[in-house]
Amino acid sequence: MRLFSVYLAVISFMAAVASAHAGGTTPHQFTFVSPQVGDKVLNVDQDGKEFTLELVKLEGQSRTWRRSNGCEWTDKPFAPAEAWSCPHPGGSMFVRLWKGDPTKMSIGNKFQWDRDSGYSRKCTVAGTETITVPLGTFKTFRIECHDGVGGGTDYVFNVAPELGGRQIRFKREGGASPRWSEVKEIVVNGLVAKTARN
Repeated sequence: MRLFSVYLAVISFMAAVASAHAGGTTPHQFTFVSPQVGDKVLNVDQDGKEFTLELVKLEGQSRTWRRSNGCEWTDKPFAPAEAWSCPHPGGSMFVRLWKGDPTKMSIGNKFQWDRDSGYSRKCTVAGTETITVPLGTFKTFRIECHDGVGGGTDYVFNVAPELGGRQIRFKREGGASPRWSEVKEIVVNGLVAKTARN
C-alpha cells in the first residue's frame, strides 16, 4: 500500500510538471535567481547582429556587465545605469529605489527608480505575455517602464519565470535610438543552460 501511495505521488508530480510546461498554469510570482560572476548571455539585436553580455562584478543588487565590444556598465534590475564606460570617457550617477519592489512579479505592481539627474524611471508589471525569441518560446512577465517627463523614453522588459526570472527580451522606444535585443543562449558556470525545450 505504501509503495502504491509513493507511486501515485510521483505520477501526480510528473503530471504537474508536464502541465506547467504545457501552459497549464500561469506564473504569478517568482524570486530572482542570484546571478553569478561569469554568467554569459548571447543576444541578437534589431539588426540581426549578435553580442555577448558577461557578468563581471556583483555587489549586492548592483551588477556590472561587459559587452563583447568592451563597454561596461553597472545597474540593478530594470534600473537606469549607475556607471558606464562607453561612450568615452564614461560616467556615473546616483540611482536609488524610491518606492515599490522590482522583484515582485505581481500584475499591477509598481516601482520607481530615482536618479540624481532629476529624472526617474517608473515601472509597472503590465501583465503576462508569451513570446518567441531565438532561445525558444516562453511565458513571460512584461515590465513597462518610462523615463523622464513629456516624451521621454519607454522601455519594455520580458522576463521568463521558467529561466529563473531572467530577461529574454529588451526594447527601448522613443529617445534618440529605438532598439531591441533578444536572448539566443545563456551560459552558466561555463555550460549552456538547458530548458524544457532543448
